[in-house]
Amino acid sequence: MDNSTEFHLLVFYKGPENIILACRPYRKLSAVLKDGEYEIAVIAPSGEISPYHGKVALKGKWQKSNYTVDRSDQDRDLFNRSSAAHGEYVLARAPKGAGGFRVDARTGKVTKAD
Repeated sequence: MDNSTEFHLLVFYKGPENIILACRPYRKLSAVLKDGEYEIAVIAPSGEISPYHGKVALKGKWQKSNYTVDRSDQDRDLFNRSSAAHGEYVLARAPKGAGGFRVDARTGKVTKAD
């Protein structure tokens, strides 16, 4: 997850597991979730920012999310925007009892530890 905003974000996952991830501005996180379908909600502490709500199906694969804030007063190309998040990826959470994991600090991809 790349937080490409100047805001702290809370990301809620509701599904086979119910979890909350907190991500600081312009930072990168990786997380391991159980397979299944999740509802996602993302909120920021500013009342001027509309929350995001969506769904995702996770099935044993790596997936990346990049969160941005689109401002209606700015004319931007919304489809060719790269991440403004910086630093290394850190592993924010993994399911209890799932064993050890490691995160590639450059790409964010998580693999099982040997």
